[in-house]
Amino acid sequence: MKTGVKNWLKIGHPSAGPRLASLFTVVENCRQAGVDVVAYLTDVLTRLPDHPAARIAELLPGAWKCAKAQSCTAAADPPAA
Repeated sequence: MKTGVKNWLKIGHPSAGPRLASLFTVVENCRQAGVDVVAYLTDVLTRLPDHPAARIAELLPGAWKCAKAQSCTAAADPPAA
């Protein structure tokens, strides 16, 4: 048995394992999308209570990165005269 596997045997409460697995999935999706995990979680967790459930796909790491890049690009471009 690998050391990492043994460490997960003692995570505390039985429901903690699936919760941690969900959190680690979000973190790994951020890494694969090239998203800063702390910035992503800070923004999404503050917006989540007021965000409509029908638009939840906007909060996925890839879509979040694209939206942030567009808003940064729009802010950097001067308005057309």
